[in-house]
Amino acid sequence: MAAVGPPPESGSARGRLLKRGAAWLAFVLVAVFGVLVLAPIPDRAGYLAGQWLFVATASLAMFGSAGAWWSTRGIERRFWAVCAVSGALIAGSQAYFTVYMATIDMAGPTVPSLSNWLDLLAMVLFAGLMASLARFRHASALSRVRYIVDELSVTFIAAVAVYALVIAPWYGAMGETGVLPRVLAGIYPVLGGHLMFGTLRYVVGLRVSRWRSFERFVALGFGSLAAGLTLWPLWYAGAHLGFGGVFAVAPAEALWLAGVMFIFVACAYRLAERDVPWHLAPMSSIDPTSGWLATVILPGIQLLAIPLLGVLAYVSRSSPPMLRMYLLVTAITVGLVVARTILTVIDNGHLLNRSVTDPLTGLFNHRHFHERMGAAISTAERFGEEVSVAILDLDDFNRVNSVAGHAAGDGSLADVAGRIRGAVRETGVACRLGGDEFGIVFPGTGPATAQEICDRIVAALRVGNGPHGQPVTASVGVAGYPLHASDREELLRMADGAQYWAKYHGKNQCVVYDAEIVTALDATERIRSLQDSVHLSTVRALAAAVDARSPGMEHHSRNVAALAVLLTRELGLDERTAALLEVAALIHDVGKIGIPDRVLNKRGQLTAEESVIVREHSVLGERVLQSTRLIEVLPWVRHHHEHWDGSGYPDGLAGEAIPLEARILTVCDAYDAMTSERMARSAMSKSAALQEIDLGLGSQFDPALGEVFLRMAAGRHVL
Repeated sequence: MAAVGPPPESGSARGRLLKRGAAWLAFVLVAVFGVLVLAPIPDRAGYLAGQWLFVATASLAMFGSAGAWWSTRGIERRFWAVCAVSGALIAGSQAYFTVYMATIDMAGPTVPSLSNWLDLLAMVLFAGLMASLARFRHASALSRVRYIVDELSVTFIAAVAVYALVIAPWYGAMGETGVLPRVLAGIYPVLGGHLMFGTLRYVVGLRVSRWRSFERFVALGFGSLAAGLTLWPLWYAGAHLGFGGVFAVAPAEALWLAGVMFIFVACAYRLAERDVPWHLAPMSSIDPTSGWLATVILPGIQLLAIPLLGVLAYVSRSSPPMLRMYLLVTAITVGLVVARTILTVIDNGHLLNRSVTDPLTGLFNHRHFHERMGAAISTAERFGEEVSVAILDLDDFNRVNSVAGHAAGDGSLADVAGRIRGAVRETGVACRLGGDEFGIVFPGTGPATAQEICDRIVAALRVGNGPHGQPVTASVGVAGYPLHASDREELLRMADGAQYWAKYHGKNQCVVYDAEIVTALDATERIRSLQDSVHLSTVRALAAAVDARSPGMEHHSRNVAALAVLLTRELGLDERTAALLEVAALIHDVGKIGIPDRVLNKRGQLTAEESVIVREHSVLGERVLQSTRLIEVLPWVRHHHEHWDGSGYPDGLAGEAIPLEARILTVCDAYDAMTSERMARSAMSKSAALQEIDLGLGSQFDPALGEVFLRMAAGRHVL
């Protein structure tokens, strides 16, 4: 590979020369091939020369793809690697075919031969490539497997349909009785359709107007190969059955040659434009759990195929071999449908469980907490019963993460969840509300009984030391319906108030709501509250000063705050979370106060040292806010640059280990940054920014949350 050498830079004289040279070479080779294949030269010498030209062209495509693989990065390398290997297989297939014709029989090898198996292996590699490039937004592993089963079964059904309705009667009329040639004639057109569909969906995309020059040649190359595969039955009829002669053979061979030649030209153009980023069909995303294709069309084809295959088997009852084949095909199709049904049932069960369960602790999640609380209050209202709710918040839990690390913190949260579950047992419904906050619904239970259970939880947490060497303690607030509140929102607010009172009056205790005690603040607390308010005002002023330092970003924090509130409500989170997120968004970039202007407003790419400075701003922001009582928002500010796939900073958290609120800030921050005018680049349009967010689902952004943001942006006028 080293012999390939560094490619010329985009736009350079060498790059332009490479493009023109490749295009002219392609034109000349295709023209010469056409003349050689069609010219009536004795002993078909011209035809053999054309086949060797095909071998040379496939070899060019192989070496060109290897050069593109050498010069690119990321997922694109996989694409060019498969092109290189497939080019080698096609060149080998054609070389075997040509040598056989020249030395053994001018009619070529019998079908199927080594040539056919190499071609099919190349197509299988391409099919695997397409499957690997498919971007599933937020599908489970089982739903992906189900989608692949659907694709395989529909491909199988399509090949059988082509065989039964076209190939069998056509080849039978010409006297072809071989089973394998007929089967291949049914398979090749279906593979051609798959290749064309996959290229447009996963490689270049459907927006022709946005194709770059090399993408056009990729589309032409794979389109020509797909068309040639579709014409394989005609080629076989001309080459082996005497149907149409050279005029039946030439179109397919010309398309195959044009296909590999266009791929070679695409490689040359890509090498000349290597600085241009290529994401491969940026809008090609699949959700196997929704949409007409996955939920209606594919399973519908499978179900309709079963009676069709039964009819074909009945019609073929006079021919035992055909009858056995159709019965086998019907059994395979039924088996695939049954497998798909089983996968769907299992996946739906997993999805239902995941929709109400927190993956880290195994407790129910925030959504289920509100659903159970609403159901319990409804039942209590109907039968005159009581309901109690407890809100539990771990004391100073951010110290655990700071001292022992987030992995140890997660382990500690799982241990706390186990102790809560053990104390609650069948009496209540324990849920994790997010971060280090838990909620418990006690149906048919009064506040006094709920307090006894929560006291057991607090006592159980005191036993043993946490990963930071100190006991993990909790502040718990309890409120009851209808004693303290008349509806769900008020009940939750009263329990929250009791929890806050417990935290600011010594922590490590459970407090039942009391209007005369919980709301009372002594003079010292009033002074402290006033000091916190002044401090927060100072922090907000610092954040506004940071925004003002960057031209075009003067309103960035306010925009992010507005978007965060909208998204929070779209997700159905409570108003308290929305209020806290608004504050967190207003001050999320306060740590940038420590970034020098020369780095903050630098034009062009940052150096490695400058990138380290910028990445420190989220940690610095957390330190600035530690002196306030905004304990809950500290992890949100610290982690608002973490990525779903773990590639973010400062701690490289991934997936649901990133606090939900930080994930909300991430997508809102990214959208406003992209749509704002900055010194380093121009502002994107709103549609372009939303497309970039869609592209980042599953990598930078939480895929499920990002989908909600995209729907929200499409349904209303975002900033």
